Amino acid sequence: FWRHTMRFAIGIDDREFQVEVMHFDSQQLHLLVDGKEMQLQLIDSDSKSITVDLGEQVMQVFVSEDEAGQIFGSFEGHDFSFRRMDLLSSYDSHESIASADEAGSLFAPMPGKVIKVNVKAGETVKRGTVLLVVEAMKMENNIVAQTPSLVEEIKVKAGDMVDTKTQLIHLKEID
Repeated sequence: FWRHTMRFAIGIDDREFQVEVMHFDSQQLHLLVDGKEMQLQLIDSDSKSITVDLGEQVMQVFVSEDEAGQIFGSFEGHDFSFRRMDLLSSYDSHESIASADEAGSLFAPMPGKVIKVNVKAGETVKRGTVLLVVEAMKMENNIVAQTPSLVEEIKVKAGDMVDTKTQLIHLKEID
């Protein structure tokens, strides 16, 4: 569902593109980008770059990410930035059910079962830290910190059944 969606928008510099994943296997990705079919073959990747074969051209793109989640890339001397533009990429979307006095509260993305809690109250987490895992429809959904935060309170434990109105965790954003 929320992290397994096959359609999303990305922004590259000042342009927005609609992307749909049509099919993927271990090393190949078939996409529709603004209605145009593309096929990518992953050749290599590490923490600083991704190398793909576009059929006509092999590209090595160097990438980095800042604390706010903005991703920067460089290809053959051309620098660009990109970001996932859909609702689920923003911290605010995780709080969409919360009232003003529940700011920092994360809710279940769909009904399911908490299978793992990875953090403890009082712990400081970085952006991207997997806080807990909810299993729904035989898929594991990682609930991830979108900003550097302090875990103020954990409202569930492994084995708990949850729905979209269940508050999972409460975070306080830190600088």
